[in-house]
Amino acid sequence: MAVEDVIPSVRRGKKLIDTVMAVKDADGKPRFSNMDEFQRFLQRSGMPMIGQTGGEASLELLNSMVEPKDRYIKISPDYQKMEEATLKTKSAKIKKVEGPKTAEKILTISAEAESKFPGKMTNAKKSFIEKALKQANIFIDDAAKLGFKSLLGATGPIGATIAATIALATAPKAEAKEIMQKRSMEDEVRARLQEQGFGQTGPSLLTQMQNDPQNIGMANGGVASIFNMTKPIGR
Repeated sequence: MAVEDVIPSVRRGKKLIDTVMAVKDADGKPRFSNMDEFQRFLQRSGMPMIGQTGGEASLELLNSMVEPKDRYIKISPDYQKMEEATLKTKSAKIKKVEGPKTAEKILTISAEAESKFPGKMTNAKKSFIEKALKQANIFIDDAAKLGFKSLLGATGPIGATIAATIALATAPKAEAKEIMQKRSMEDEVRARLQEQGFGQTGPSLLTQMQNDPQNIGMANGGVASIFNMTKPIGR
């Protein structure tokens, strides 16, 4: 199962007719020449049209006849909830224009995470995904409800990447906030020490800062968020 099985087809510029035309016969030629021909096929099979009562079975049949990349994926209620929370609107007109951009960001984040941190999931890779989601303004609290849960058992790099996204997105808010604050402070302290020519030995930087902040040039006070110091993906 791939990311394409999660992102709605309409958000990737795909229409139902594209899936119909992707069906091939034994010779590799298109099995159906148009939607009407596909509808007649369903009628002969005693199945309802897609979109009518019982049409889910017809869509499942259609998707079984094409390659995974060509399957038609409907917008699920959970994906719609995430999209509306991210775009801060329920306007169909706005979602039609802005929705594909959200989908593209999700695909880009997954691809870049795998490119920068290929293979197994690491803390660095998870951190990258979490920061990227926030930088892209994806509503992370509902990111796991995109239908990504179906990818928990997926194999391959993208499946693993999305699995990490789920884990991050479903973390309790308080816990996630604490983790991110700690990471931001660690990054800031590390950068300042490196600027001064010092390396890290002994206790963690955060522990050093908490025990004696004056010794490392960081008096008690606010620390700039890492999200304000990095450029958003795709911008």
